[in-house]
Amino acid sequence: MQLSRLEQETIINYNMEEKTANIYTHDPALIRRLEKLCAERPDECKPGYNQNEPRGKSYDVPKGWIKVSPKRILSEKQRAAANAALGKANLSRENAPCGKET
Repeated sequence: MQLSRLEQETIINYNMEEKTANIYTHDPALIRRLEKLCAERPDECKPGYNQNEPRGKSYDVPKGWIKVSPKRILSEKQRAAANAALGKANLSRENAPCGKET
């Protein structure tokens, strides 16, 4: 049976005592990222235990990897300054000889 997108959840579970967090997910992009981390850093990232769940995957990672990172709220003035800087950078890249940046 196929799960709906609403049912394809990601659950992050940790407690104050242990140094690791458990991530259970159905998200294919997150699964690929965690699989890559498990291959690159086997001492820190390990596949977790799935309790008879063939669809989702579970991983144990250091708690320090878990963070909440909200997007910055910019004022109109800050947004205009950032757009101007980006435009200037793009213009200098376009005018660089042979694709070299200045």
